[in-house]
Amino acid sequence: MYRNTFLYILTFIYFFCQSCQKPSVSSYQKGLKKQQQGLYNDAIEYYKNSLNKGGDKRRLNVAIADCYRQTNRIIESVPYYERAIKSGSKDDKAVYYLAQGLKAHCDYEGAREYFLKYAKSGSNKSMAKQAAAEAAFINTINDLLQKETYYLIKNAGEYINTEGPEYAPVYKDGELIYTASNNQFSYDAIGSGFTDIYRFKYDGNEPNSGFKKTIEGKINKNRTHEACAAIAPDGTYIIFAKSNDGKKKGAVDCDLYISEIRDGDWLEPKLLALSDARSWESSPALSLDGKTLYFASNRRGGFGGIDIYTATFIDSTGEWGNVKNMGSNINTSGNEMFPHVRYDGTFFFSSDGHPGMGALDIFATTRDSAGTYMPINLGPPVNSCADDFGIYYKDKNNGYFASNRPGGKGDDDIYEFSIGNTPYRVFLPPQEKIISYLRVKTTTIDEEKPGYEVVLDSASVVLKFDSVAVAEGVTDSSGVVTFKIDTLHKYSILGEKYSYFPGITNFDSDEVTYKSKKINKDSTIRVYETKVHLQKITIGHEIVLEHIYYDYKSAEIRKDAEDDLLLVVDFLKKNPGITIELGSHTDARGSDTYNLKLSESRANSAVSFIISNGIDPSRIKAVGYGETKHIIPNAVSEEDHQKNRRTEFKVIEIN
Repeated sequence: MYRNTFLYILTFIYFFCQSCQKPSVSSYQKGLKKQQQGLYNDAIEYYKNSLNKGGDKRRLNVAIADCYRQTNRIIESVPYYERAIKSGSKDDKAVYYLAQGLKAHCDYEGAREYFLKYAKSGSNKSMAKQAAAEAAFINTINDLLQKETYYLIKNAGEYINTEGPEYAPVYKDGELIYTASNNQFSYDAIGSGFTDIYRFKYDGNEPNSGFKKTIEGKINKNRTHEACAAIAPDGTYIIFAKSNDGKKKGAVDCDLYISEIRDGDWLEPKLLALSDARSWESSPALSLDGKTLYFASNRRGGFGGIDIYTATFIDSTGEWGNVKNMGSNINTSGNEMFPHVRYDGTFFFSSDGHPGMGALDIFATTRDSAGTYMPINLGPPVNSCADDFGIYYKDKNNGYFASNRPGGKGDDDIYEFSIGNTPYRVFLPPQEKIISYLRVKTTTIDEEKPGYEVVLDSASVVLKFDSVAVAEGVTDSSGVVTFKIDTLHKYSILGEKYSYFPGITNFDSDEVTYKSKKINKDSTIRVYETKVHLQKITIGHEIVLEHIYYDYKSAEIRKDAEDDLLLVVDFLKKNPGITIELGSHTDARGSDTYNLKLSESRANSAVSFIISNGIDPSRIKAVGYGETKHIIPNAVSEEDHQKNRRTEFKVIEIN
């Protein structure tokens, strides 16, 4: 009896403590679990939620940055590593990874500063040594940019490349075999589509014109990744990477499979015995004689990150075995992958661990007289600040590689290269230091001249990136405040002033023009402008929530509506004496009775969202107006119908 009572008390204490747990801690723990499961996109959302609820900035910014880095979005990781360092994070690897991100951003001087910092005081000796090498290499970047080269490159074109990723090209019997997104299913780990192996047949009508389709047989499956094909020299088998399918008996991560061809179709793939179920294996490649298999893996015992290994074909067993790490001259504490052996035996691979121009760079190497590999960076135009990887020579002078450099069709694209008979100097403009600013003007409607706007001074303006405030200021007498910005980021801007309803707007530098002022031969200042509109609070005055729209015949709150509703929540919390009416409207399609009920449902959905965020239900009243108050009468286009499907509120009482 006493034992049961004791267990009951322990159970009560456990669940009581759980219920008392801070929301920020709960969100962090959920994010950590998702990250450990490889569901990085979900992890990022939980970490950001924890950050917004007052969680530990030092720990959370590193966690978010790591998730971006681990899913090959290193540029997106930069602001979070910066914030972690500024907030006093004790995880000094953030310094090293920030340097890598800045290098991928083409900010070589910034990268050099942080590489030197880590080289001097970094806790990981191997990474500190690598950081010192990176800093030294950056000193030679200008020489590399002016290097004479034989390579001529161009994008493989719209018949092959799309907005999704295309990579790992292999040329066989007049066809290009490569990996691409099938755009059919979403991969939860990073929020993009699953990949399949495709074949592209050139038709000769236009440069690079032809048709593509998934490779025949039983290689590609739904809701798994198939990627990085390595085809036997005689074409009788194919080795490729395949991700787990979520079944209990499936591989834990990503492993190598082999399929043989019969009557023109590839048979059911079989797992290679050399695959380690606890590790990630991918990017296989075969030697010229087909007796050696090269592949990338993060299995235990490597040099850190992903290493390149070899395996040999054992005739007596018909299996691949004798797995060996290629050693420290090839592998580093970073990532090495996408091996390829050229016709003359030259070994190529991609690395973000060897000193390079950006993220992944392509390297070439042969053995010297002592049997040692000495990798050489191919330099521009093959390598850039972006990811450059997966080179493949189809003959002596021509081939392919993949890159996500600016100017492509979308994500990773496949590029063609050819080698000329004489060297030419790469034309790359000198890296120009560009400093960008955003001038934000706050405005409101002129009370004396309705329809006209006037500026608002002394308004508080907050600049946010990924829902996190990165800068704030107060507008001057001309209603303007200026922020230094990173044009790679998309910002939201919040404006607030007492007795005004806050305004919010989004800013994307790609969608607006800028004014440039040259300040010297190496630097340019770019100034962008945007506006935030605030609405005066008076009893009975209707305020339209500009971004709250509904899908046709739906009362569900859309994701893009939450920011405006959270503005209402914040406004009501800051003004506890105000009571509001929240009204919802429909378009003209449907009967009057149906639209009235639909508008009531929409209003109630919005009110429920606001109440769920801590607002007293007595302070907000939901009203559905149906189709009685259209902004655009006789609407025709879907855009106009959506404007009529709006939500607005008005103050009905001030205490």
